[in-house]
Amino acid sequence: MVSTIYDIAFKPDGTELIAAADNKVLVYDGSDGTLLKSLKGHKDYVYAVTYSYTGELFASGSADKSVIIWNDSHEGTLKYSHNESVQCIAFNPFSNTLLSCSVTDFGLWQESNKNVSKYKVYSRCCTCAWNSSGEIFAIGMFDGSVGIRSETDGELLHSIIRPGGEPVWALTFASPRIDYTTQSSKGKINYGPVHYPGETLVVTDWSKTISFYNLEGKIVPPNEKNLDFDVFSIAYMNNGSFLIAGGINKNILLYTREGTCLGCVAIMDSWVTVIKVKPKSNTIVVGCVDGGIACYQLMFSTVHGLHKDKYAYRLNMTDVIIQHLNKQINTRINCGDLVKKVAVYNNKLAIQLSDKINIYNQVSGDKENEILDYRLVERINQNFECSLLVICSEHLILCQEKRLQCYDFKGIRQREWVMDSLIRYIKVIGGPSGKEAILLGLRNGLICKIFVDNPFPVIVYQLKNAVRCLDISQEKKKLAIVDENGVCTTVSLLTKEIFFSEPNSSSVAYNTDNENLLCYSGNNILSVKALNFTPNIQKMQGFVVGFSGKKVFSLHLYQMSTIEVPLTNHMYQYLEKKMYKEAYDIAILGVTENDWSILGNDALENFDFEIAKKSFAKIKDCRSLMLIYEVEEMFNKGLSKPQILGYIFSYQGRFRDAATVYQQNDLEINALDMFSELRMFDEAQEYMLKTSVTTQKAILRKKAEWAELSNNMAIAAKMLVDSEDYDKAIQIMIDNDWLDMVLQTLRKINKGNTELLRTIGYYLIKKEEFNVASSIFTSINDVRSLLNMHIAARQWDDAFAICHNNQQYMDIVYLPYARWLAEEGRFDEAQEAYKKSGNISEAFSVLNSLAKNSLNEKRYIDSSYYYWKLAITYLLKSQTKLKYIDKFYESLRYADVYYAYDTVYKCTIEPYTSIRKDNLFNILRYLILNINDIPNISRIQILLTFVELCKEFKAYKTARLALDQLTQLNYPIYYESQIHYSLIDIRVTPFTDNEDLLPLCFKCGLHNPLLGKKNCTQCKTEFLYSFYSFEILPLVEVKIDNDITDEEAVNLISKETGDGDVNISSIIHSNDPTKDIILTKDQLLRLDNTNCFIQKWQKPLKYRYFLNVLQDINISQCEECFKFFLLDDYEEAFLENDCCPFCRKKIIHPQDVDKLVNVNYQIKVHLYTKLLQGINQKRKEFISNEVLPNIFNNSKLLVFIHDDKTIYLNELLLEKLIIYENYVYEKRINKVHNTSFSQSINYAFTTITTLGYNNINPITREGKILSLLFSIIGIPLTIIVIKDIEYLLVKFFSLPCIIGKQLWYIFRFCTLQPAEEDEFERKIKQSGGRIFTDYRLNTAEKLLHMPLFIAIMSLLGWIIIGVIIATYHLPYLDNYTIIFFIFNLLSTIGSGQIDLQNFSFLYQIFFYIYTIIGLSIVSLFINIIHVKFNKAYWLPAKMYLPLNGNNSGIQVATMDSFDDDLNLTESPLYHYTTMGIFQTENKCALLQALRYDNVLVDESIQTIDDPEQNKETKNLTFYNPNINDKKSYDDVKSLMCETYKGKPPRIISFKNDPSIKEIRR
Repeated sequence: MVSTIYDIAFKPDGTELIAAADNKVLVYDGSDGTLLKSLKGHKDYVYAVTYSYTGELFASGSADKSVIIWNDSHEGTLKYSHNESVQCIAFNPFSNTLLSCSVTDFGLWQESNKNVSKYKVYSRCCTCAWNSSGEIFAIGMFDGSVGIRSETDGELLHSIIRPGGEPVWALTFASPRIDYTTQSSKGKINYGPVHYPGETLVVTDWSKTISFYNLEGKIVPPNEKNLDFDVFSIAYMNNGSFLIAGGINKNILLYTREGTCLGCVAIMDSWVTVIKVKPKSNTIVVGCVDGGIACYQLMFSTVHGLHKDKYAYRLNMTDVIIQHLNKQINTRINCGDLVKKVAVYNNKLAIQLSDKINIYNQVSGDKENEILDYRLVERINQNFECSLLVICSEHLILCQEKRLQCYDFKGIRQREWVMDSLIRYIKVIGGPSGKEAILLGLRNGLICKIFVDNPFPVIVYQLKNAVRCLDISQEKKKLAIVDENGVCTTVSLLTKEIFFSEPNSSSVAYNTDNENLLCYSGNNILSVKALNFTPNIQKMQGFVVGFSGKKVFSLHLYQMSTIEVPLTNHMYQYLEKKMYKEAYDIAILGVTENDWSILGNDALENFDFEIAKKSFAKIKDCRSLMLIYEVEEMFNKGLSKPQILGYIFSYQGRFRDAATVYQQNDLEINALDMFSELRMFDEAQEYMLKTSVTTQKAILRKKAEWAELSNNMAIAAKMLVDSEDYDKAIQIMIDNDWLDMVLQTLRKINKGNTELLRTIGYYLIKKEEFNVASSIFTSINDVRSLLNMHIAARQWDDAFAICHNNQQYMDIVYLPYARWLAEEGRFDEAQEAYKKSGNISEAFSVLNSLAKNSLNEKRYIDSSYYYWKLAITYLLKSQTKLKYIDKFYESLRYADVYYAYDTVYKCTIEPYTSIRKDNLFNILRYLILNINDIPNISRIQILLTFVELCKEFKAYKTARLALDQLTQLNYPIYYESQIHYSLIDIRVTPFTDNEDLLPLCFKCGLHNPLLGKKNCTQCKTEFLYSFYSFEILPLVEVKIDNDITDEEAVNLISKETGDGDVNISSIIHSNDPTKDIILTKDQLLRLDNTNCFIQKWQKPLKYRYFLNVLQDINISQCEECFKFFLLDDYEEAFLENDCCPFCRKKIIHPQDVDKLVNVNYQIKVHLYTKLLQGINQKRKEFISNEVLPNIFNNSKLLVFIHDDKTIYLNELLLEKLIIYENYVYEKRINKVHNTSFSQSINYAFTTITTLGYNNINPITREGKILSLLFSIIGIPLTIIVIKDIEYLLVKFFSLPCIIGKQLWYIFRFCTLQPAEEDEFERKIKQSGGRIFTDYRLNTAEKLLHMPLFIAIMSLLGWIIIGVIIATYHLPYLDNYTIIFFIFNLLSTIGSGQIDLQNFSFLYQIFFYIYTIIGLSIVSLFINIIHVKFNKAYWLPAKMYLPLNGNNSGIQVATMDSFDDDLNLTESPLYHYTTMGIFQTENKCALLQALRYDNVLVDESIQTIDDPEQNKETKNLTFYNPNINDKKSYDDVKSLMCETYKGKPPRIISFKNDPSIKEIRR
């Protein structure tokens, strides 16, 4: 009798299997299926069995309404009953809690509780299951519902109602995805559907569906899938990766975790009632209705591909993992279908699925710290049957037994090869893109090479046995083959010579980075072999599939592993054969630093410098690299190899080896030098016992050098003296300043050693032992050194005494003597000394340095003096070279200006001054007129001070002029307020000057403006100043007759015969003021010499003569610098300086001394007293009235500030004010405001329109980030809105234009129709009444035909509207400001500082609408300008173009511009992109060819597929439709060039017109 197998259960350890059959429980051996026992205890059919998680208990449920719990000894221990037959039972996976379900209720039995908790249900229980944690369980009902209940009290947590109400006959829980949680995050991608990663409840019912729910009863992806049979049992295997299902269709089907069918495992003879998976294995047991129990073990084959360091393999049957083996990064591709084959090549990846092949391309992962990422680029929707699959850069290669087929990525077969035998191995070995080479290993032992673009295979080699594995070397010169017998053979592809053969091999791989390195594996042993040397062996599981660098890629079962192999032994094998190049090639694959050092040293010792340098550079051994460079220099100098080798050994510390090399090659001196440098004198004597006495003395000298280096200088000096090496001994004594030892050794030195004695003499000079040094220099007759000694001792008398007898050394003495005089400040004597030394250039250099240094130190009076000296020097040099005249005048001008500026500068920095204000006023006026291009002078300070004095002296007009000059300068910020105050203050004064201040020209008698010119504006006479008070002197320059020389004129003037009755004023005013005054001899003779002044300049300059017009004014003149002074000024300057204040010449007239002392001294003291009193009084008033009450309230701070010198105060106040303003500004900027809603809207609007709102900005970091994100999204959207509004405006503005154009066409009675319209009408007539479609361009044409005048008026009108509205709402702004604001607004320059918060909400809304429409109008205006420009230059005329059509008529389109609005599917321009227009003039080479009768067009580049065409070249002829004969192509006015998705261009032409041939390209 046949018994149905209702249920099966495995013991957790898999040793036993229990089955429910009839009314018995059958116990089988889990390994071989032997029946161990048949347990009887039930009276009716046993429907369910289950094992506890420990394996100590198992239970059975029967139709007799009872549940029996059995122990591991197969004895019943407990029995309890239900009200109806038991349908299903299940043990908790983490406790001994048993769930038993009957027809009307279910119960929970616990081992610790004798009572069974039972709960009523309202439908029949069909199936049950626990989740993986044992906290909940699910029961499937006959009414199609599923209840999810709690383990503790059976409470219903969630309920699932299946649509249709079909019985739920099987359900199970799927544990969370393990691979999902453990997958590396680097490069993880997912091209398949996204599925739920957590624990899932899988439910099947009799509606032939399988559904997926989470633990809350909610459906999760992939939701629900339809099946073609009713499922009786389901089970997960392989940690929840696969689902096994069986049922009414008698098949055992394998699904993925998500329900994707992978295939049929087995076909049974009857219905499958139960399927169970053996724990921790891929074995399943199936029970059937006919009582049969079958066991199947599922084997999942490895589907993988490898190319270089990229490895791809199949995971869970539907996923592909791509690994970068060197970088240890990977990525995952979820295909959602069964993966049949995988192939990888460079950056290409091919995955064969059940019905298609996907081609992926690597887009990232080659750079450092970059994720590995692949993108799907092609899909071939074909089902290929093949045994092997490889991919190239542009092709797929499919292998099926003897046949190879080549497909492109479109699925089109390109080529096919048929081999003589079965193909056992295939490998892509690289090559150009589209021309790759592929190696084939055949079953008959033949190795062939095919090229993708070549139909003929090339025979490479022939073996006797079948090929199992093969690989080719890096340079494609060697081939490694493993045959069917496990013999690994390497062959030369050039000579067919066999290098070696190794048995017991299963796979082989050449190193991708080294030509001579390969590895092979077999019997769990990995062998790495270099060239023909002994291989290096190590244990390894699996077989080798790749070898890159020092990494071997091994595949064991389903796991790819990377093994690093040591390459040191192979490098040493090459070193033994002196093969340094090959050893270096091995080392770069990966060796230790010690190995690099050994390689470098070995190569260096054998004089392979290139390899040695590379090796040491790898480990950054700078010391060894320096050695190599030194050795190379030695080698280039021609030194022998023993010398170089000994040097290398000594550098490496191998001193005895170096000494041995030196001795063997008669190089004892080198050995001596080596040991001496090392202070190894004992070893040196040991090696040098048989050397000469000279060599032994050399050893003693070396010892002395060692004592010197050991800082035993006294011993070293003594040893050197004993060895008569006086030069070194004296040098040591001098270096250590041992004067006594030098004097003692001096007696032993031979007098003929002049250089040594001279050295001792120099040393004695430093020690100021001049007598001994003098005797030494005298003994050796060294006059020059003796002079240098006297110069160093500043013994100038002795030096000049020696020069008296030795004139040739005069220059040696005078130059340092001049320098010494310059250092002492005796510049006049220094200049004479420089002249005598003949070194005038250094005199210039000294004066220039003194002048520049004094300027840098702001000693302007000294700078004036040095520039005066420079001027005199230039004047002397100009006697021979006239080019120095300009230098003279320039230096003289510098001296004058710095002399005047010194007084001003001191007034600005000193707390008080004795200078009178009128004198200061004159000085400032002089500086303003003469300050041009003078460096290191503050023009700002001069003008500021002059302005203040002008206001005080009521010279308001001049003050304004000075302020005008001041505002044109770049002044510091701290002067800004003072200048502004002065500008405001001067506006309230009259525009006049005090006439008493105006300078008077004593020649023409006219007054000049204060800030006029250096000369009189009327007669151009130069103004002469008193160089103390800088008042204008009543001096007028006169000339002498050409017949009179300067000497004669001086004699005539100085004679006492003149009676002085010459009226100077009459002489001056009797002549034309604009002409020079020329005096005759008679006039010169009668002049009073006290009123005549002469500037007696040296040649090449001439004397200058000046007459005192006002004889009552006493004027003095310096006889050195020829500067003029008022007598009082001169006397005052004399009392202050005891010399000329300008040139410092001490010229004192004895008759004036008493006057200066007795009178002017008292006057000076009185003036100083009055001045100081006035300053103190003003200081007190200023402090008491201004400073103390307002700012400081501390008199100590401003004790040195006087009335007119407040620069320090101004600077201090400005500095503090700036700091305070910056502080207030920062507080205002950083202050957090609680913005209103309207302000927020304004900020958002001005942000997305890029206008900018300056009054509000985010403070916090989160606010700034949110603002950036808002801008990134809002700005593009705003641009789109503006474009849409612009499109509406185009339609609105174009409507009047179109209407006006149509009216013009209607009412033009006497106007000739344009040629292009005639052409258009002719094309219509040619159609012969057939269907005609006129496609005209919309937006682009309207833009072209919209007059520019309308666009301009629209823009201006919109601006005027804004001005009118803003005038009403912003009355405090003038029209210019409003226009400026609106212009900035519409040009997106900015929204200004106008705050809209003060206006109503409606006004704000109007502002936003006005702005967005205005921006659209501006954008439209710019686009129209752009289109008009393009049309003017690129589209000079509108042309009607013949186009292809799909009907029997002719379709014609007008093309005036690039059209972007062709969205009609019936348009012939649809799917095309216009690239340009070819005109019929001679501008286009194509149409130039079309002018001929015949045109040859290559049909192979046709872009539209046409089955009527072939790949031949056609001879196309153009006909005139009105006459029968051929004619040149005159009727075709233009052709349009178009492209279709990046394909070559084609010419659109007439079609389906019998009178016109079709034009094709």
